[in-house]
Amino acid sequence: MDKETLKSKIWDCSILFEELDNYFGDKAQDHSELLVELLQESLITKNGDAVEYLIYAAEKNGIKELYVEVLCQLLDIRDEWQYKHEDIATLLGKTGSPNSVKSLYELANDYDTSDIHSIPLKAMWSLRLIGNDDAVERLKRLSLSPDEKKASIAKQQLEYLKKTEEST
Repeated sequence: MDKETLKSKIWDCSILFEELDNYFGDKAQDHSELLVELLQESLITKNGDAVEYLIYAAEKNGIKELYVEVLCQLLDIRDEWQYKHEDIATLLGKTGSPNSVKSLYELANDYDTSDIHSIPLKAMWSLRLIGNDDAVERLKRLSLSPDEKKASIAKQQLEYLKKTEEST
């Protein structure tokens, strides 16, 4: 499949996950620059459905630092069209990039915890995965949240980091 057909199928939601697997799952070819380009275009055009497909494709292509900037831009969107906060937070955690700490913290801080949404949880898991001083400091701030559930999750993440540090 050529690039224009791929893009067209992503934009009109007619692409199959099998097609994404075939195009982006070949580890011999790196499509990171194409993915960043398409993610940026989905941001400009406010195409949340494309974001969903592209996050999946990015995982298939392999987690790259190159994605971080555009993923953080998407994570900072609070409009209804951008509904993939949990998946983006998870993907950013897998990158391990310190450049995503601010956006992950703001995401965890901005959303209330609930039984329906796990946005703060996923953001805090990713902060724990990054685990640098900035991420730890932001988890400490979240542990002081008036939202008891959010504070509890942050404390659990800090405790996990502490146990991991002690075992090494």
